[in-house]
Amino acid sequence: MRFILRILAAGLASFLIAGLVPSHAASYASRTAVVQNKEEKLVIKGSWIQEGPPSSKITAGFMVIENHTPADISLLSVTTDAARVVELHKIVLEGGMMKMQKVDSITVPANGSVELKPGGYHLMVIGLTRALKEGDEVKVNLTFAGNIEKTVSVPVKSRDSIE
Repeated sequence: MRFILRILAAGLASFLIAGLVPSHAASYASRTAVVQNKEEKLVIKGSWIQEGPPSSKITAGFMVIENHTPADISLLSVTTDAARVVELHKIVLEGGMMKMQKVDSITVPANGSVELKPGGYHLMVIGLTRALKEGDEVKVNLTFAGNIEKTVSVPVKSRDSIE
């Protein structure tokens, strides 16, 4: 069996070297490996979504995103089936007042992290499709630059239980 596998591997290598398999196929395989590797090097920690009053259709989400790669990576979008839309936001000081501002992306520095937290960057979870109660879990899909996607299960917590 090992002998057959060696022959098959050698044959495939010959095809690649001889150009009988299009070069873009080898390139695609290489890009796919890099994306998978980057997905593994993006770590989501300490995630939670704030429980709100039952009548509220909006809440916020928080987490720490660690980037264990040598390049900056941007968070571009977030989705969940628990809400109509999720927007990336940050709190800024403008004219002596704190103001919430929508942003297009959040950059996670190379070999660093960014914390989405109350009073800073955060996720605005808008148009809730169901009431979120402490103890619930919400599946959240994060999309980063370079078609990198991560799906995490995020617990719903009351703000009192966090502080």
